[in-house]
Amino acid sequence: MKDAQLFRILGVAGILGGVLRIGSSFIPWDGSVQIEALAFAIDVSLLFGLMGIYLAAREALGWFGFAAFALADTGIASIIGPDTQAFGIDTYLAGVHAIAVGLALLGLAMLLRRAGSSIAALCWIASLVVGAGGSAAGQAELGIFAGGILFGLGFVVAGIGVMKSGRVTS
Repeated sequence: MKDAQLFRILGVAGILGGVLRIGSSFIPWDGSVQIEALAFAIDVSLLFGLMGIYLAAREALGWFGFAAFALADTGIASIIGPDTQAFGIDTYLAGVHAIAVGLALLGLAMLLRRAGSSIAALCWIASLVVGAGGSAAGQAELGIFAGGILFGLGFVVAGIGVMKSGRVTS
């Protein structure tokens, strides 16, 4: 498979995951089989989409960008599948925090290195700020809602850039 084909597939995965994540903000999460299947589709799409987003800009992102990507992708991987407790740790909650922090740090690396989409980077940083701010203000549901939309939008924007050009564009 040529790089251009791979980046198109990974870009589409990022777009799909982002669109589904945005859409999922508007449906109640009831733990049904259908909702769990949707969550699985979102998480797998985001996992592969983030791989494409990172790989497209890897040379410019350096070690810091790699560490941020690894944290975010590990977080995504940890929330795929049934939610559980391991060693007294809520793996879903830990994964969500790893994703949010990893993407915010990746966004920071993208901005500092002028690598990839500045819009996606700002969306991911804002997602963390809005989510944490909502919790701190006693409005956790609103923070999760708005932060989730920004999170998904970052994937859509970055995924489009990867899909179109084989690299993340501004």
